Amino acid sequence: SKVIHGGKCIGRLFGGNLSTFTLGLLGSEFLPSYSEGGIFFWESASETPQIIDQFLTCLRNAGFFENVKGMIIGDFIREESEEYKKRDPFNMVLSVLEHYNFPILYYPSFGHLSELENPTIPIGPLCELNADNGSLFLREDYVE
Repeated sequence: SKVIHGGKCIGRLFGGNLSTFTLGLLGSEFLPSYSEGGIFFWESASETPQIIDQFLTCLRNAGFFENVKGMIIGDFIREESEEYKKRDPFNMVLSVLEHYNFPILYYPSFGHLSELENPTIPIGPLCELNADNGSLFLREDYVE
């Protein structure tokens, strides 16, 4: 894991594949919105930093991050083929989210690649994220 922005938060866990989430939910009645704040997790199958930047910027411009208290990023790093387009992916994330002060943890164990752990990530439970020590704890029972 890698701390992109340190800190701790409590919120409801939600997210998924970044492009599917952005293109499929933004502007729809199905976009999750937790008034008490949420912890947004995402990964990307094969997008370059430039495209990730565009998806995150789209969410930012739509006001999506106003109710986000923390972020967990799974596998997403793909190299640009052309040298002049190469960007540091972590600096790109920080640049898009520079006006937000929530914890951001890079934990590349989940995503589309078959060699990843791909743990089950429940949608909706109240969780506590500690980006400083790389932990995420459920604060309530969620499976019935």
